[in-house]
Amino acid sequence: MDQPVWIGFSIAFFVLLVIAGIALNSAVQSTASVDLLDHTHKVMTELDDLRSKVARAENRQWAYLLTKESHFLTERDSFQEQVKTNFLTLFELTKENTSQQKRLLQLKAAFEQQVGIFISSQAMFDIRGFKAIQALFEAGQESTSVMRGI
Repeated sequence: MDQPVWIGFSIAFFVLLVIAGIALNSAVQSTASVDLLDHTHKVMTELDDLRSKVARAENRQWAYLLTKESHFLTERDSFQEQVKTNFLTLFELTKENTSQQKRLLQLKAAFEQQVGIFISSQAMFDIRGFKAIQALFEAGQESTSVMRGI
């Protein structure tokens, strides 16, 4: 073959290699983007589940205060235990993100404060009735507002 033909084939082969490299790089970046999106989705789903369970625990607390039916306390405690599992999962999912870890610690502290308020208000309610827990009731509402703000 002529030298110009070899040069032409060489240039075409080089162009094909460059295009293949660009395509491979694009595919790798696309996979990384999909993985990041999937991770974000997992975190958001876990947070939604946590919020839902916190709200359910709170609702069970108030249902108990309205009805004095103890099954609401059992359900409340069950949801609170499930929230602890949500926190463990979230801490694992965000272990490489220190700012999110800090926010989770704040959220966990607010949740633990709310649990303490629930237990205190239940004990006081059982002994003295609703009027005695009015301040704790308001503190519980404030605690919920703090959690929603984090």
